[in-house]
Amino acid sequence: MNIQESCFERCEHDRKNPYVLISREMAQDKSISPKAKGVLLYLLSLPSDWKIYHSQLQKGLGVGEDYLNS
Repeated sequence: MNIQESCFERCEHDRKNPYVLISREMAQDKSISPKAKGVLLYLLSLPSDWKIYHSQLQKGLGVGEDYLNS
């Protein structure tokens, strides 16, 4: 599966709708590593106006620099 071909839509979420939805196809795609799926899930859970900073990803995911670099 190519990421461009997958069903992927980022929906707004807030306190009343605190959920993240991903397609079963993406969740079961063997070409996407479990590590990448975890990072994606975390990114999708953030507010839509959140700026991505490597150091904040490390802190939010509780991982080291090598983890994200890989």
